[in-house]
Amino acid sequence: ATVVCSTDLPEASSFLLGSKDNVRKRAQKPWLVKNVLIDDTGLWEQAEKLGLVRVDEEEPIYPLPRLWQPDKMVETVVLSLLHESLTSAQHPSKKQKRDTTKDAHTTIESSDCEIWDLASGAGRDVAFLAEELKAAQVPFQQMVGVDHRYNAKEQGIVNGFWERRGVGEITSCIKLDLSTLENGLEELLQNRKVVALLAVRFWKPSLVEAIARNKNGSLKSGTIFAISHFCKPYDGAPWNFAHPTEKTVLQRNQMKELFESKSEDVVLDGKDSAWEILRDEIAMDSDHGRTMIHFVARLR
Repeated sequence: ATVVCSTDLPEASSFLLGSKDNVRKRAQKPWLVKNVLIDDTGLWEQAEKLGLVRVDEEEPIYPLPRLWQPDKMVETVVLSLLHESLTSAQHPSKKQKRDTTKDAHTTIESSDCEIWDLASGAGRDVAFLAEELKAAQVPFQQMVGVDHRYNAKEQGIVNGFWERRGVGEITSCIKLDLSTLENGLEELLQNRKVVALLAVRFWKPSLVEAIARNKNGSLKSGTIFAISHFCKPYDGAPWNFAHPTEKTVLQRNQMKELFESKSEDVVLDGKDSAWEILRDEIAMDSDHGRTMIHFVARLR
């Protein structure tokens, strides 16, 4: 059995049972739905009378239960870093106040901050981070999903998903062609307070190189860049998987070398590089045993 809101019944029927008006053959669904329960007041009143559930007058549990999982790096690494970073921005120490007074243009108010997920697709990682930060009462302005596929129809789908998850007011999406974004990255970020850029199973070399260079300083001190992508476990390792193809797979130390390299365009004040590497480890994906890099760096 499945529980469905009445307004979502047509969409749920199409997803679970397949559209009857589609004459093309469809693959058999991997589930068997025998009953559909309509999510309304009467359903829960009857369930409470039968002793199946307890309906409390208090606020519902939040975040809502999930039938999906976020990316492991986003869940175990990025969330805690964002929590720490945004909380620190809200309640700076005396030393931080002195430092930002000296260089006022790098000061970021946490309530104005945006977190961008590049190539965000269905928007699950956006939803996860928005839900968890909201539940922890961490102030920020928007979780932003960026994808070239976000036409009007796709925007309606992801915005509807985020709305149902209870984070519609703190999420938004942008349609952008990420394959050419590096040419306009500085201008795009100029008037936005982006404190984190995420790339989950997304790799565009020229774009990531532009982020690492930060040529005109559009990314401010403290900005986090995190990537979770397919990667060889060691130098010279073979890649024995059909997807993704080997040419799109990262070399073991590729990200480390990129973010540790000095840029001629950036003054480092004696530091080894403009970025502090916070995480650089190999992990396994959850479905096919492919190795992935979990790499996180923070702009000094």
